Amino acid sequence: MYTSDIDKLKSSKKCFMVYLAVTVFVLVFGIVYEIFSHGVISLNMLLAFMFPLLLGTLPFGVITFLKKNYYPSPAGSNTYHAGIATLTVGSIMKGVLDIYGTTSSYISVYKYLGLALLVFGVVWSALTAIFKK
Repeated sequence: MYTSDIDKLKSSKKCFMVYLAVTVFVLVFGIVYEIFSHGVISLNMLLAFMFPLLLGTLPFGVITFLKKNYYPSPAGSNTYHAGIATLTVGSIMKGVLDIYGTTSSYISVYKYLGLALLVFGVVWSALTAIFKK
């Protein structure tokens, strides 16, 4: 195994651990926020932890535990991480507004921008991997 492969495995393991910590933090944050919400429940707040879990912890966990030496390009990876963060924050903001009892048309921007960043990050990483060979 080359040293660059070891560095890639360390990077994917680090991303896995960070996303696991973020998932737990967002889960605890949502539960605590719901406790102090005076009985108002928002699924957006309770399920906000699913974005870092399914889009961050799971893929990087698979890469780490299967010991694959693939780690996306830095630009594609950063764009993908930004997409996950945007979707997570958008879900939390929607939950806050639901609990508060109001709406905003700007909340949909989080969803569309987050999805666009995710797709752009995946495409960028895939194209980088294809043309690198």
